[in-house]
Amino acid sequence: EIQQKNQALQENLQTILPSVKQYHLRELLTRPDYLSDPENRDFLENRFSQVGQSLAKAHNQEERRRISNLCFEILQYLAAPPPELLYPPALTKVLGLIDSDYGRPLSIADFTAAGGVRESGLARLFRRYLHTTPYRYLTSHRMRQAEMMLLQGVLSVKEIAARVGYDNPLNFSTEFKKFFGSSPRNFHR
Repeated sequence: EIQQKNQALQENLQTILPSVKQYHLRELLTRPDYLSDPENRDFLENRFSQVGQSLAKAHNQEERRRISNLCFEILQYLAAPPPELLYPPALTKVLGLIDSDYGRPLSIADFTAAGGVRESGLARLFRRYLHTTPYRYLTSHRMRQAEMMLLQGVLSVKEIAARVGYDNPLNFSTEFKKFFGSSPRNFHR
């Protein structure tokens, strides 16, 4: 029965695949483990069922709007899958390390240890899935965190620099200006 449900769901998904332009969605939808997850399958089955019911009454504007909203919900759900389904386990572990420990000094050695891969393998994973290098990803993550802290307006630039992993506020300010085009002091003014 589950295989029949998965087959029906696959057929429904095949009808919307042409409109899905992002490669990672195509890759995700063809992975059997994504559809075998009951939560994903149930959500998608429910939405496709609602679309099917609404199609029978699609002669009025309100039902067509409902179908459009349901299709949009399906696409939004598919556009934001959990990272562990998008990325290999090694990359997911490294991203988890960056997310939790961006405030301390991190090195490539820390990344390779977390992911259980060599430096060259790590670089390949970042290039293939994130289109950047590990260092640039870390810097970007730190700058986004710093941006949020600056917008809150509670901490000084020196405190923010320390919280996002910079021992030297001048280095932080230089990197921030490269990233945002404005110094941290002038950023939220």
